[in-house]
Amino acid sequence: MGSEFIKRGMSTLANCAVCNNPSQMETLEHLFRDCPISARFWMGTDLGIRCDTNDDASIKDWIANWLSFFHKKKDNSDTINKFIATIWCLWCK
Repeated sequence: MGSEFIKRGMSTLANCAVCNNPSQMETLEHLFRDCPISARFWMGTDLGIRCDTNDDASIKDWIANWLSFFHKKKDNSDTINKFIATIWCLWCK
């Protein structure tokens, strides 16, 4: 993760490895929500998640909000599992 390497003083390319945008630092928010490739990935699921690049919530809050939303739904275990699996797929990119 580019931003994490920079925090630790490690020399590395910090741009997003998914969209390869040289002007976009790879952060957790970008990787899981703001990256155009990740946004298309979310749209390809049946979870109903449409990413808004103007969302200024931390990724921790963004994930917690979606988990809370899915938890309130009837028959939620499959939906929560799909959400977590999608996050894992994005992480493993």
